[in-house]
Amino acid sequence: NKMRLALSVMSVQQFINRVERYAGASFDASCMDAWNQIEHMATTYLDYLDMRSKRGYDLSNSIIAFPRDILEEHQKMVLETEKEKVDARMKEVEERFGNIKKHYRRNFKKYHFEDDEFIIRPARSASEIVIEGRVLHHCVGGDSYLRNHNEDESFILMLRSKEHEDIPYITVEIQGTKIVQWYGAHDRKPDEDRMQQWLNQYITRLKCQGTQNIEDADLIREV
Repeated sequence: NKMRLALSVMSVQQFINRVERYAGASFDASCMDAWNQIEHMATTYLDYLDMRSKRGYDLSNSIIAFPRDILEEHQKMVLETEKEKVDARMKEVEERFGNIKKHYRRNFKKYHFEDDEFIIRPARSASEIVIEGRVLHHCVGGDSYLRNHNEDESFILMLRSKEHEDIPYITVEIQGTKIVQWYGAHDRKPDEDRMQQWLNQYITRLKCQGTQNIEDADLIREV
């Protein structure tokens, strides 16, 4: 039990304090957004501690038990825990699904967007999709998703906070301007209402951009 493990090295209050610090929110918060962030960070922290313990790290060491940046340290532990499998898998997929990297710039131009809080972009390579799935504990690194992206049937987009652009947060599968599905860690939807609204606005922007491109092309032909 991950919670039992955490409480073997810290008090309940210490756990609460740490999660609140990571989330930037209080357990006493009444808004749903804050609670979603609390849940996300609590799950991530427990997962981190569990991986550390299974790898033989000493959780009585405060530097290990209370990392400053939980998202960064969690990602490092995922990659360390499954290094051999991940390395072999990444080599395999880069050979089989090379178009993902080859067509990245084209897809970036079409799907990239960022504002003050978030950035969304297509995967840079097949191996990046594999890492995304491993870190978030969902199935996006499977062959079917990689094949679809490689053959331009659907695309895997990375949605991340501007503060942690290199840390997986939400994975989006898109076809044209239609979102097929989106998930965060453990097939959950963190901060669901807010992020769904953000994605809805993103899709509206994509559609308007597509219309503008068509109008520009028509204008060029007329000239």
